[in-house]
Amino acid sequence: MDPHEAAAEERGAGRRAGGQPEAGPGDLVASPPEGAADAQAAEVFFKGLLHAQIERSEAVHGAAWLPATAPGEAARLLCEEPARVGERAAESWRLPLGRQAALVFLEGARRIDRVSEPADRMLQGWTYWSVGLPVPVGQVVAAVVTLVVVGGERQVHEYARVAAESVASQGLLFGTQEAARVLQQRYDELCRAWNLVAATNIGYPDPEHIALALVNKGKEFLGASRVSLGWVRRGKVRLAAISEQDYIDRRTNLSRALTAAMKEAVEAERAILFPPAAEEAPPGEASSDVYPAHAALADLTDDYQIATYPLRAGEETVAAVVFERRERQPLTGPERRVQSIACEQLGPALGLAKQNARGVFARCRDGGVALAEALLGKGRVTAKIVAIALLLLVALGVFGRWTMHISGTASLVPATRRVYAAPFDHAILRETPVLPGQLVSEGTLLFRFEDQELQLSLREARSRLAAAQAKAQVSLAEQKMADYKVAQAESEELIAQIALLEQRIRQARVEASFDGVVLSGDLRQQIGSPFQMGQTLLEVAPLKELLLLVQVDQGDIAHVQVGQEGTFVTRARPDKTLSFTVEKIRPMAEVHDQANVFIVEARIPNPEGWLRPGMEAAANIRAGEHNITYVWTRKLVNWVRLKLLF
Repeated sequence: MDPHEAAAEERGAGRRAGGQPEAGPGDLVASPPEGAADAQAAEVFFKGLLHAQIERSEAVHGAAWLPATAPGEAARLLCEEPARVGERAAESWRLPLGRQAALVFLEGARRIDRVSEPADRMLQGWTYWSVGLPVPVGQVVAAVVTLVVVGGERQVHEYARVAAESVASQGLLFGTQEAARVLQQRYDELCRAWNLVAATNIGYPDPEHIALALVNKGKEFLGASRVSLGWVRRGKVRLAAISEQDYIDRRTNLSRALTAAMKEAVEAERAILFPPAAEEAPPGEASSDVYPAHAALADLTDDYQIATYPLRAGEETVAAVVFERRERQPLTGPERRVQSIACEQLGPALGLAKQNARGVFARCRDGGVALAEALLGKGRVTAKIVAIALLLLVALGVFGRWTMHISGTASLVPATRRVYAAPFDHAILRETPVLPGQLVSEGTLLFRFEDQELQLSLREARSRLAAAQAKAQVSLAEQKMADYKVAQAESEELIAQIALLEQRIRQARVEASFDGVVLSGDLRQQIGSPFQMGQTLLEVAPLKELLLLVQVDQGDIAHVQVGQEGTFVTRARPDKTLSFTVEKIRPMAEVHDQANVFIVEARIPNPEGWLRPGMEAAANIRAGEHNITYVWTRKLVNWVRLKLLF
């Protein structure tokens, strides 16, 4: 088999269907170890791996290679062991083995190539092969081991397969160990950060005490020379606490320098490390030009390391913290990670503490400022439209005027009524053709009494009158003056009696004196019964004009005045709206449906004649124009006032 075909076969077997290398336990290691100690441990491992391969195989030469530090460079030689050849042979093989290692780094699979014979063993008839074996750590080829072996092609391929498995297993073991070490390191970092967060947030009553605890605990937990914290509000920074200082004078140069450094980090919206790392510094610019506030702080305090972190709560920056250290060594990756984790956790906690510590006035002020920023800022069209609509509604409620309508239930009653009673004693009812609710016109018979006895008494009285008048004439002719006067007196008495009888006969027939409706008096069951003079029999009311009685709640009666206009709608014809004018307000409240109400009276003309006494209606009185807010909230406001006062 050709060496390149074997390499291609190896690459195909070692990759997934999607083109990615197969994952193993070492996948937890995503990058080479960081730090001098970690790099030294990796170097020791790769050297030991090379030595083991040389000692346990038939290789005559071996070398370990590391990836290039820059694109286009060859692989870096870590170490080599010319076990069974001289120095000259090792030197001649160094260049081809480096090229092979670079190809292995690029392809990620083992390679087998032929190399030249060593100078001290030429013309011996042996074939020398170079075997490049990748050392995978997770998904990264961390190193390459190149071995030179002697033998036939098949024997070399079998050797390469076995050696590749051995190297891969060693790389997997190293990757697993590194993953466990990295996980333990991350866990320790999280524990340190969480211990700082817990020590800061437990048992402190207000944000100022929390800030003081944060700077003191931060110096203790994170190994800093000094820790400072400042509050951030609308882009402005106010120095709040410095470690191991109970009192802060914000006029000193130190306070101003710390505030400027915090503001620089807040404006940059990211953490700032000073002096910046080589990969973080912009090319061609001095660190003092990039971060002038941090450079000024370093010059003022002789600090060699400064790390400033903005503390965010959601979308808002609530504080900024500065870590200073005077040791002449840069902050390590683990130290920066602990600081970053702690600051990410402390931001929301400080933001919540500041919100809870605000007073009512501060909450209203912040809400007003946030609303103004939302209205005047860019975007948020829907929020702006809603806010403008609310402002317009508030302005309308404050300055607008609205007609107050006082509503209430109402009923129609007769404006006047006529009572028909028995005209004389012992009047016996003979006929009653009308019933309650019946419309009657002027001249309609309402009821009639018995008059037969009156007619007989009238005839008798008239006969006696004729006899008395004849007797008076005879006495006058005979000049019997005494008899004449007696007869004359009897005649006058009979004339008065006749007039009374005629009047009672006329009163026996009772007719309606106007057009109207019978309100009460069902006399059908009392025909033939005698009645005493003055006893009520019927009530008739005119329909030309009715009286509207509106029941107004006692809480609204103060707004009702005589002369105000209104409308009402009857239940009989809800499609017909009628107008009225308030004519009278009864001075005393009345109880209707277990509620105290005042009665408002108004006269209603009835030209069409369809209105009837007793109809129920819903009335609405226009009580003048008032403030819109008062019109719609007066009942609630009055109820609250009553509850608060009593």
